[in-house]
Amino acid sequence: EHPADTWERFHGEIWTAAPVMAHAHLDGWDAPSAQFRRAPFAAWVADLISWRGAPGRMDPALSAAAAAAELAARGCGLAAVHVGETGAEGDPQAPLELLSWREVLDPFPIAGEAAGAAWLRQAAPCTGLALHAPYTVDLDLARPVFARGGGTVSLHLGETEEERQLLAHGSGPLAELLMERRGRLSPRRFASPVNWLAEAGGMHGGTLAVHGGALNVVELRALHRAGVRIVFCPGTHAWFGRSEPSFAPAGVFPSALGCDSRASNECLDPLREFRLVLQQLPAWGIPAAWEALT
Repeated sequence: EHPADTWERFHGEIWTAAPVMAHAHLDGWDAPSAQFRRAPFAAWVADLISWRGAPGRMDPALSAAAAAAELAARGCGLAAVHVGETGAEGDPQAPLELLSWREVLDPFPIAGEAAGAAWLRQAAPCTGLALHAPYTVDLDLARPVFARGGGTVSLHLGETEEERQLLAHGSGPLAELLMERRGRLSPRRFASPVNWLAEAGGMHGGTLAVHGGALNVVELRALHRAGVRIVFCPGTHAWFGRSEPSFAPAGVFPSALGCDSRASNECLDPLREFRLVLQQLPAWGIPAAWEALT
């Protein structure tokens, strides 16, 4: 509304909304990720579980404080956090805004409504519940989480082909890990992670699907039509050395970016995630990627 000759110019500076990391975990800041196996994905999961159960690791609250400080120092204004451990939700006085969800990881819950009620009790002081992934949350527990309405449900979806193997065939490295740790698998089968999401009632605009790098063109377009928003984590995608995702062929690009955790990333830096995603998805373009970041 102001004529151009009244504009103030600040050469060499960009004034913008603060970057947002729409997916993060704050409880792995001290993880010895250089020692973790990166393939198969189930081996990384096993190494992470083993480390979490070992003595001497940083208290989750201290880890969350260190991770929040790192994100804030690198310009992040808000982080949406999956909380897997008490204390890892971060301090309300942290130097950036934190939106935290208690992460449900429960492949074989107790019967009836008691399981959902138990998870809701664990949610405080978080703002609600997130789901870990289709292969670690029972469908009957996921459905009421999606059905509650009034908020966002975030979950890891379509991260690896191992996820698809387990859901469709009950086989592969993740199936072997689940058998080793829990002694059984769900008898239910789904053609893809997107089919699981549809059965769970999550095909709508309140869902954040994190990662999505292993989803194909048809699946990405189905998510887009349903209004599901994709949160891509470029640093984690690069850390695992994963192949190019199908976003460009599908014509469907992420709605937001995330950084995951130090257990699968070199650092927690929103601008690094921006630089990496431009390398990984050159067809996306700078303005659209910047909009997703901010």
